[in-house]
Amino acid sequence: DASVAETLEPVRFKGSKLLQVSRNMWLTRPGLSKPIPISPRQRMSGQASNGDIAATNYAADYEAKLAGEEMLDGESCYLLDLTAKNKRSTYDRIRYWVSVKREVGVKAEFFSLSGKLLKSARFAYDNTVAYEGRRIPFVSRMTIRDALLDAETSMEFGTVKVRKIPAGDFDLGQMQ
Repeated sequence: DASVAETLEPVRFKGSKLLQVSRNMWLTRPGLSKPIPISPRQRMSGQASNGDIAATNYAADYEAKLAGEEMLDGESCYLLDLTAKNKRSTYDRIRYWVSVKREVGVKAEFFSLSGKLLKSARFAYDNTVAYEGRRIPFVSRMTIRDALLDAETSMEFGTVKVRKIPAGDFDLGQMQ
């Protein structure tokens, strides 16, 4: 259960990497002598938060209940109410819209323990990935809106390939 993400743009963050192993997260940037641990509280803001949203494991970390169906941008969606299975999850509650026809998540809202909206995200699927002989939709753009800072960040994902990644790429000691 690990992920690593490298920032390519904007230039001021180019080369920054976020490593997440289980529930632990670290950040490194060019010029830093060693990775910086990211606390659960720090995950709620900035670049770490965006990486945390991208790596959210909805199925493993949250209990889901069907709250109904809604139209979103002219598309019929299931609305799921997700609640954290434990206190280690970054967000206490998530509202998650899933396209009925395409069977992909199209929007999410992330809430604090007190019920305050912290972030929202929209997902576009112009990518596909080949896996076990099938073409599967894959996120091409994630637009994250920070409700507290009134700021927006877009993350774009290029061509996606399924491949084995060397274990060393997830080694904190080799992360530079």
